[in-house]
Amino acid sequence: MKCPLCNAEIKEGSLYCEVCGEDIHIVPDFDPVIDDTSNKIIGNMTDAYFGQKEDKKSSDREPDRQTLKSENNTGTEKNGASAGYGSEPSRKKSILYYTIPKPISYIVVILAFVLIIATTVLAIVFFTSAEYKLDRAAQAYNSGDYAKAAVLYEGLLQKNRYDVSLLEKYSLALYSKGDTEGYVDTLIEIFDSSYATKTQRASALAKLVAVYDSQGDYEKIQQFILSTGDEELIRGYRMYFPEKPKIITEEGEYSLPQLLVIESEGEDPVYYTLKLSKDTFSGYAARDELYTGPVLLEEGLYEVSAYTKNEKGVTSEIAEARIDIIILPPPDPVISPKSGTYDQPVNIEIENYSESNVGFYYTIDGSTPNASSLKYTAPIVMLPGVSNYRFVCINENGMSSEVIDVKYNFDIEYVYDVANAYECVMNYLYDKGTTISHTGELEFGGNIDIVLSSMSMEESDSGEKVYKYIFDEYVLNGDGDKTALDTRFSVDVITGEVERL
Repeated sequence: MKCPLCNAEIKEGSLYCEVCGEDIHIVPDFDPVIDDTSNKIIGNMTDAYFGQKEDKKSSDREPDRQTLKSENNTGTEKNGASAGYGSEPSRKKSILYYTIPKPISYIVVILAFVLIIATTVLAIVFFTSAEYKLDRAAQAYNSGDYAKAAVLYEGLLQKNRYDVSLLEKYSLALYSKGDTEGYVDTLIEIFDSSYATKTQRASALAKLVAVYDSQGDYEKIQQFILSTGDEELIRGYRMYFPEKPKIITEEGEYSLPQLLVIESEGEDPVYYTLKLSKDTFSGYAARDELYTGPVLLEEGLYEVSAYTKNEKGVTSEIAEARIDIIILPPPDPVISPKSGTYDQPVNIEIENYSESNVGFYYTIDGSTPNASSLKYTAPIVMLPGVSNYRFVCINENGMSSEVIDVKYNFDIEYVYDVANAYECVMNYLYDKGTTISHTGELEFGGNIDIVLSSMSMEESDSGEKVYKYIFDEYVLNGDGDKTALDTRFSVDVITGEVERL
């Protein structure tokens, strides 16, 4: 016999197809005993009915009751039997004529047929019931026949897809027979079912996560849990959601190198990637490197990405930033006055000077200035004669501006230059007893120092121009600290005469 649905061969006595689970509606044969009894009853009834008709037509075939009684008595006496009991032949003959009444015969036949039909119907109902199939599925699973159990559960689910408990049993059968894909799909169906309880959904999710975890597919775990939008679930599976790091260095444009700083609230290590683009290079300056501390970012466009990775190897969301560092050279010094010849004292100034993150440096001997040269902090005195000043601006990154050259010819007559004038003042202080040496040493410690601050021009009574150096006085203590005093000294460039101002 074959299945009417899938045409698979059906084993004798089976009430369902083991391939597709289709119910097989077979009406079993009647019980032979019941059938034989029915035939005998019908036969007796027929013989009795038609026999009586024939007896009515032929009276000689049935003796009257008196004759029968007489014959019975005679037989009894002849055979020596006791009264009340007939001989064996007589009893058999009597039984033939004690027939079942006609109405009762019909009732017995009808009841027999009803009993047979009822038994058959009950058998069909029982063997095709969900309870029977469920019991058969459980027996198959317990005996290790997981494929058969899965087929039976699947057949039951065709009409009971909302039965979450049945889905759970079906998923277990699929898992046991090694159907991982079907197992996962069924777990997802349970989790999404509106009939599932909170406990059933939590159980399905835990099993689903366990499958993906065993496969190392943490991304699917993240995608599935995030798709629910349930913050409570996300917190419950925190091990699959490492803390996203934070790039402290703000993205944007910078004119100076910057330190890349990345922080993470958790203890998971941070990894970062730097994609750099600049005039001389384009590529990765760092790729998936372990972050151990601030990283110096020099000139260029940086695309920064960072993530954390926990002990399971699960990575966090990626933090990103775009940092464009365009390092501009410091401004060129703007010097006043311009190069030229002068006949009166003039102070040399840097017009764009400011106390910022850049420094201005200069030389007076024509050499190239650097960060070790004289630092400009105030206007400079133009010295007598020809002088060559060179100025430069250097930022905190060490980048230098263009070197600016200025040449002056302070065209006056002089005998004493700045160095000679300095010695004149130091000798003056020694001669006055202010210091105990020509180097400015003081008696109780410390030193006197003088610094050229300007030049002055005066006209004599005769109308001639008189030029003088002006020095400011300072006291240096043992630690090298300098303290300005109110005392100033002038030195005549022609005579070298010192005067306290």
